[in-house]
Amino acid sequence: MRKLYRVFIPPPKYEKRCYSYEMIYTLEEICEKAGYKLKVTGCLTPKIIFAEKENTIAFDREGNPIYIVDVRGIDLSRPEGWEMILETLAYGFMDYATRETVRHLS
Repeated sequence: MRKLYRVFIPPPKYEKRCYSYEMIYTLEEICEKAGYKLKVTGCLTPKIIFAEKENTIAFDREGNPIYIVDVRGIDLSRPEGWEMILETLAYGFMDYATRETVRHLS
């Protein structure tokens, strides 16, 4: 089992903007890249995109939330980088499915 490092994650801000990105991640994809199995399924987790800006919650054209995760300084070529994304979703965005997954890791 990998050790997770707890870091301070500022809460996201909200934006009334629409985003269009080529790569939109799902929570299941992020868990897979981190080497973990998603513990809670069937919930409506927002779309997740990565950007080099502070953590933000924006909205798509239908008004559904999008989690925009700050990836500056995160090495996404290693599982530990994807673990940091999970921690950001769990404790920055307070996403229930992610918190349940991360809670089982410690």
